[in-house]
Amino acid sequence: MIAIKIATTGLDPSVDEIIAISIFDEDTNSYLLNALITPVRNSYWENAPYNAITPQMFSHPDVSIPWTEILTIVQDIVNNSDGVVVYNAQFMIDFMPGLSVPCFVDLMPIYAAINGEIFDVDDMSFTLKSMAHAARRFGVDARNRKFGLPSDSVVILMECLKNIKRYYKPLLDKGIRRS
Repeated sequence: MIAIKIATTGLDPSVDEIIAISIFDEDTNSYLLNALITPVRNSYWENAPYNAITPQMFSHPDVSIPWTEILTIVQDIVNNSDGVVVYNAQFMIDFMPGLSVPCFVDLMPIYAAINGEIFDVDDMSFTLKSMAHAARRFGVDARNRKFGLPSDSVVILMECLKNIKRYYKPLLDKGIRRS
């Protein structure tokens, strides 16, 4: 199982774009990908306080990779995995429409079910909550971690998944989606 987390310049995939991605492998307990992605449409983003990626991080041309190269790398990693863990799958799908993920576990609806919120997998009717809220509920101590960095968030996702498997296994089916 792998975890994928992205950081974007904002929340609207029609105008915003992915600027960082991390993929963490549960089996090897290591990063398979941890990259900044060169923004094409945005050189400045002030409305993304939820991530810790700044435009200044892209000041050297060698620090980031173009999105066209990243999508191919991500697809290869997904193809060689036995599943993908995400938090808010719809957000990821909206920002990566070219990515094919045959099976993934979305921790957001599992958190909604545990939290006692109205829940319907088919229309995804529940209140969106931050991953920080979910991590606390899943028993993951993330106080000294930066949720705004995908590299920290993917490890937190894996820790959440381990606790869900341990304490909430029947709810895993609610978070599994197959394309």
